[in-house]
This record gives sequence, structure tokens and C-alpha cells, in this order.
Amino acid sequence: VHLPAFPPVFDLCLVQDESGSFFDDLPVMAAQIPGLVTALDASGSDYATCVAGFRDFAQNPWGSDGDWVYRRVADVTAGGGGLTAGVPLLTAFGGFDVPEAQLEALHYLATPAHPAIDSNGDLDTTDANDTPVGQQPTWRAGSQRIVLLSTDAECHVQGDAGGWPGD
Repeated sequence: VHLPAFPPVFDLCLVQDESGSFFDDLPVMAAQIPGLVTALDASGSDYATCVAGFRDFAQNPWGSDGDWVYRRVADVTAGGGGLTAGVPLLTAFGGFDVPEAQLEALHYLATPAHPAIDSNGDLDTTDANDTPVGQQPTWRAGSQRIVLLSTDAECHVQGDAGGWPGD
């Protein structure tokens, strides 16, 4: 019989919508973080946290100039440190249309060997709005990985708007 460790060992990554439609939701979500950290601390769990954001591809008709698909805001840090460091750095801008790039962001986050993402489609993956290689969370060895997705929009899928650039 194999019993899970108690208290549990896990890494929690908040993956946050940073598109313009979330401007009024960001303060509400941020106000919930201290209570979440307090509850996690009280659980006795060995946990760590991180924060990543997503918007959309910086290409019309999906996104706006300055958008990105994924960005790591705060890497995995013991306890609630990643949340308390990362959430205040979240922004809300762009996104252009209602569906956003959360599926592409989750795919990037979950794929350590994921190539860079050319957000604006100019074949140069070093632009400020591109997602470089290696920005996934540095998960702790042996921890259970949990992603908390926070958004107010549905996701883009293949075929959207006549040629969605995501995979």
C-alpha cells in the first residue's frame, strides 16, 4: 500500500489572465491571495507557489501589439512567496478579442522543451512580446504540480479567426 505524504508536498502556480478585460477583476483576485496563503500555511503542507500570466498572440485579429502568450512573473518560491511577490506585478492590457491564449500558455508551461513562442509572427523570437525558451516554473523535484487558472474569457482553439497561430 502506498499512502501519499501528509502533509502534502505541492507546487501551486497561478496562471493569470492579463488581458484588458481583466482590469476590474485583478484587484478582486489579488485581495483573495492573503487568505489563500493563510489557509495554505495553516494546512501544514509543504508547498511552494509561482505566478505566470497570459494574454494573446500579438497579431490582429487575435491580440494587440504588446501582447504575449505566456510570461513567468514569479518563479516557484517556498510557501506563499511566489504569490505575494508575483500577484502585485500582474497587469491588464490588450487581448483585442474575447478568446485568449490560455491553452497555448498552459501547453508552454507543461512542456519543458517547448520552443520559444513568436507572438507577433515576425519569425524573430527575441522581441519583447515573445516567450523565450525556458520560462516554465522550476518545479521542485517530487512535488505535485497544481495550476490555478484565473480568467474571464474562453480560449482560442485551432481554426479561430481563419488561422490561429497557436498549436
